[in-house]
Amino acid sequence: MPNRDRERIYISKCISDKRKVTIIMKNGYQMRGIIIEQDDLSIVVDERGNKNLVYKGAISTVMSTPNIF
Repeated sequence: MPNRDRERIYISKCISDKRKVTIIMKNGYQMRGIIIEQDDLSIVVDERGNKNLVYKGAISTVMSTPNIF
C-alpha cells in the first residue's frame, strides 16, 4: 500500500472517530486538537475552537492523544 493511501486512511479514521491527536511539525511545533477536514495537500485542525489550516508537507508526525486536554 503506498504511503499516501496509508496517510489518507489514518487521517480519515481520525476524522470519523473525532479522535484527539498531537501533530508535530517539522520545525518542532506541536498542535493538539481534532482533525476535521483533509484534502490532498492540507488538513484542518480544530484546536480548542480555533481552526488551523496545516499543510501536510510541514507535518512530521500525527499521533493519537489520550484525553488529557
